[in-house]
Amino acid sequence: MDQTLLQAYRESPWRTQLKWIGAGLAVLAVVALIAGIYLTVSAQATEVGYQITYLEKTREAQTLEIASLRAELASLTSASVMAQRARELGFQPADMSQALYIAVDPSLVRREAQLAPPASTKPEPLIKPAYKQSLWDWMVEEVLQWRIKGRGIKP
Repeated sequence: MDQTLLQAYRESPWRTQLKWIGAGLAVLAVVALIAGIYLTVSAQATEVGYQITYLEKTREAQTLEIASLRAELASLTSASVMAQRARELGFQPADMSQALYIAVDPSLVRREAQLAPPASTKPEPLIKPAYKQSLWDWMVEEVLQWRIKGRGIKP
């Protein structure tokens, strides 16, 4: 009697196979989803890395250009070049015996404008620390925190 009762409620083999196939496909879908997220994050991190490299090269080229322009300005404003240009424009050296001195009120003196704050010595990081962590490390950290919270342990 017990044997016939068990057989009456036993599922057919094709239903069991469908359950296993469904479970396998669900696992495959979860793995594909995680792989897709990982690839997306990795692609974004790679793109940011290329942008950083490009910006560093641009900064280096601009630094060299600024140094070149400063050297050119220094040579154009040197005392010998300025004296030669003044002679060409018709200026003559001043005679100190004929110089006229005028007292100027200090409140009338124009102050130099400060257009931007001075450059900081410590640059800000280009990539946030949160973006330096791999997806795998993040998942392990989240699972560990979940387990710690589940046990009631306070960090």
